[in-house]
Amino acid sequence: MDRQRWRNIHLNAVKLLIYLCIPQLTSGLDLINGIDEQVDKYEYLNLVRTVNGGRFMMGINDPRSDSGEYPPHKINVGSFIIDRFPVTNARFWKFRQKRSRHFTGSEIRGWSWVFWDLISNETLAKSTPSRDPWWVAVHGATWRKPEGPDSTIKQTLDRPVVHVNLNDAATFCQNEGKRLPTEHEWEYAARGGENGLTYPWGESYKRNRANIWQGPFPNSTKHRDGWKGLSPVDAFGPQNDYKMFDVVGNVWEWTTTRYYERLVDRRLQEEMYVVKGGSYIDTVDGKANHIIRTAQRMGLSPDYTAHNVGFRCVLPIPHEKFNKQSSRKRRRRDEL
Repeated sequence: MDRQRWRNIHLNAVKLLIYLCIPQLTSGLDLINGIDEQVDKYEYLNLVRTVNGGRFMMGINDPRSDSGEYPPHKINVGSFIIDRFPVTNARFWKFRQKRSRHFTGSEIRGWSWVFWDLISNETLAKSTPSRDPWWVAVHGATWRKPEGPDSTIKQTLDRPVVHVNLNDAATFCQNEGKRLPTEHEWEYAARGGENGLTYPWGESYKRNRANIWQGPFPNSTKHRDGWKGLSPVDAFGPQNDYKMFDVVGNVWEWTTTRYYERLVDRRLQEEMYVVKGGSYIDTVDGKANHIIRTAQRMGLSPDYTAHNVGFRCVLPIPHEKFNKQSSRKRRRRDEL
């Protein structure tokens, strides 16, 4: 009798859980219904650029910087192919259709960091603020629900994918036969073949070239560029001579390079990795968050996820193979 009673109690508990979960699962499916028919329209954002290796001056001559940009130093980099755009929601959607068993860090953990002004009042009321009041731990924020459980990527498939940690980014690149860039490769490509420039396009900042914060922080932004939060990865046109987009601004991008504080014994430091490029909450002068520039860097824990962190992939090219490709291109030009 007792055994049967406990069995019934357990059965009723399971039924109750299913009843409570079904509406949430159904609403989630409704939000993303129809994406499969749309993602192919964004194939034009999957372009790459071949970068010939060489030696360049990395960093910036700014002794005030405490992130490791200073002092500038020369670095050798091999040849590689790099994405011209950060990985988009459309591209990550296709990846998850193939790798349905890969759940991102934010999906497993159940929450991720979102900028407070981008979420609904209902979601904000259910979220947990951080030490920085503008960052909120939003339960249910994931790569396909970037502003919380009541949001969707259905209308933002051309935005950079966010709420992905280092492993998520590395797994995606590996699935495409590529890998994440090192910090050296990322900065070398971001400079577009130029040496020592502050920005990908030149030495002076130009308006409407990147999605960054404008106006008082964190309560308002002037939105001169027309975007609040994330923007499409091609919203501002190419930023350097390699025709690369969103090199600075919009989202920080993961690299495989370990990050170390300059004045602390490396053996005592927690594991962190370099992210590059800055994001939509960073500024030209650094009065709010980080200064936007090509050499800028920051260290994040590998399991960190947020609404302003994404990535792009690279494919190294053996030096001999690159030389053969270059020779073939020269011959074709000569024949023409």
